[in-house]
Amino acid sequence: MRLALLLLFFAHAVAERGPPPPPPPVVELQSRNPPSAERKGATLRALRQVVRQNGGASGGANPVSDSPAAAAAPTVVALPDPDAPDRLLLVACDVGDRPGVMRDISDVLAARLSLQVRYSEAAVVGQRSITFWRCEVPVRGADRVADVAKRAEAMIPEGL
Repeated sequence: MRLALLLLFFAHAVAERGPPPPPPPVVELQSRNPPSAERKGATLRALRQVVRQNGGASGGANPVSDSPAAAAAPTVVALPDPDAPDRLLLVACDVGDRPGVMRDISDVLAARLSLQVRYSEAAVVGQRSITFWRCEVPVRGADRVADVAKRAEAMIPEGL
């Protein structure tokens, strides 16, 4: 009897309020000027630190990022590796997690950009997949690495 009254109460409350509001649209935040190399470097370091801190040990439980309203546009940052700027590229990605997301990113890096993936790290935090990649560019040169970095930042979100 109590259960029936409780269900009747909730049905009446929902009917009075109407359907729930639609989720807020995902807004991609981009400024008119591209981010500076320092800003990209800070983002890359921050994402890599998240990967190292979480490393899958937390089981992905994060009440803030687990809510559906936490969906955000993918963030991809690509920079030449300071240790070898003429041949190595660092890529950090913060994207919505789903089965096969790392495969899609690696397909863009290896198949579409012809990069050799030398190292990767990954962690799942809530509903986000955060990955860090170190890739070798087939043709050496700082200009070539910078060009591939720009292309990677554009192509990875498209490949998801």
